This record gives sequence, structure tokens and C-alpha cells, in this order.
Amino acid sequence: MGAKRTEWPVERDVDPAANENTRRQRPTLSVQEALVLRLLAAGVPTSDIAARLAVDEPEVKQHIKGLLLKARAQTKPRLVSTPANG
Repeated sequence: MGAKRTEWPVERDVDPAANENTRRQRPTLSVQEALVLRLLAAGVPTSDIAARLAVDEPEVKQHIKGLLLKARAQTKPRLVSTPANG
């Protein structure tokens, strides 16, 4: 069986009229975070993610930390297997 893909709302897809409670209940990802998450899920190493996105490795690590917090995950494998809604 294949792993279920994680689908997170990206900031550009969120209705600007959505109230603050809606936004808090469902964290959104920046476009950069979404790219990092997609590459992590594909098994791309952090250093290669940095090269592909033309940023330095500490910036990628900062995005990963933010993703871990938003997903309430403690590890990268757990992060990529966490469903978007919970």
C-alpha cells in the first residue's frame, strides 16, 4: 500500500476573508515551506533541498523546524506522514 500524501493548505490558497480562528485551526504553509515539505517527502536530503531552492542549508533547516511545529511532529519521518488536518 502506498503512503497517503500529505496535503497542506498553502498561504496563497487561503481565503483572505477567512477569520483568524479558521486560520489558527488550520495552519497554512508558505510556498517555500510547501516546497521543502514536498522535497522531504520525496526523500531529498536537506543539503540538496537547499541547492534546488537556491538558499543556504540553515534556511532549509529553519523551514523544517517551522513545519515540525505546525504539524506537531517531532521527527522528519513523522512530519511527512502527518495528515494536514491533524
